[in-house]
Amino acid sequence: MRLYSRKNTVTLENGKVIKKFADIISLRREFDMVKLLKSRGVPVPDVLRVYGSTIEYGFIKGETYQSLVDCFEKKHARALLEWLELYYAAAGTLRGDVNLRNFIYSGEDVCYGVDFEEICHAGERESDFGRIIAFAVTYEPPFTKEKANCAKLLLGCFNDSGADEIKIREAYIKEMQDIVKRRRESSYDTDKARNFWSLRIAGR
Repeated sequence: MRLYSRKNTVTLENGKVIKKFADIISLRREFDMVKLLKSRGVPVPDVLRVYGSTIEYGFIKGETYQSLVDCFEKKHARALLEWLELYYAAAGTLRGDVNLRNFIYSGEDVCYGVDFEEICHAGERESDFGRIIAFAVTYEPPFTKEKANCAKLLLGCFNDSGADEIKIREAYIKEMQDIVKRRRESSYDTDKARNFWSLRIAGR
């Protein structure tokens, strides 16, 4: 079965995830990060085998966070925040690629992270938090009451962790500007995104 990937070929075969990379540098970057995270107790898939341009992973049973945004609960937000905090302590960088397909809720309040081929940079965690919310509210159909609920729960958990809400909002707006540029066929713009934040997400 083919799994979603923009750059690589990823399939599920006999209970294993087979990821064939477009280039060996990306494979090495991902393998090194997964090995580091695994050694420091961050939930990531088990590496079963590495050969050529391919990594075989153990399959994580669960649901991607993208699939959860319309039925989001506080437990999902808490599990994601816990994973991110473990990641920051282990890696010392931002997660960077925070597309919600890259997080899997496996039940029992445990989140797993997948897909680590991108270059990661240092920065403030609010950057990741704001971008996560931007992704969450723009999955089709965007800006619904369900997306607002998801965003409010995420923002609440991020705020409870001591994050700066103003910086989260700034990162949300910046990512929304980038999303509008990438998705030129979309029916929304940054003004709508700002209003959604003010009225539906941060509104008390």
